[in-house]
Amino acid sequence: MRRRQQGVGTTGTDYDLTRVNDYWGRNMHYNTNNLALFAEYQFNFSDRWSISPGLRYEDGISVFSGDIAYYNADSVRNEISHQFLLKSISTSYHFMKGMEIYANYAGAYRPVILKDIVPASIYESVDKNLKDARGFNSEIGLRNGVTISIGCICLLP
Repeated sequence: MRRRQQGVGTTGTDYDLTRVNDYWGRNMHYNTNNLALFAEYQFNFSDRWSISPGLRYEDGISVFSGDIAYYNADSVRNEISHQFLLKSISTSYHFMKGMEIYANYAGAYRPVILKDIVPASIYESVDKNLKDARGFNSEIGLRNGVTISIGCICLLP
């Protein structure tokens, strides 16, 4: 992504996108590379009960470069890398014709994004040790044409 913002334009009354100089208050490049591998297998212990464990491996890096006029370049974090393994498991049991009870658990994350590392104004600061948020999703429910479920999404410190 390339973002150029806060350039100085003309001050006429007609709509005009002409800039008066080549200066940009924000001239930034943000590049992200990511690799994700996922594996899941379903074990059927009977015609009624199954368990499906899964794994997801994430490996990635985001690199920020450029200038922000109102901020010291050394204060903006310029590289964020992450590597982690997420685990999941689900099970379901068909205890009557068309009636199923199920439960799921899955590890989750929310990556650090550009908005998190680029201050919006001179009055903001960014924690250079900011890390991806981690958590999990879990759910238990009953299905019989209509699904009734109770779920939880939790972020961990």
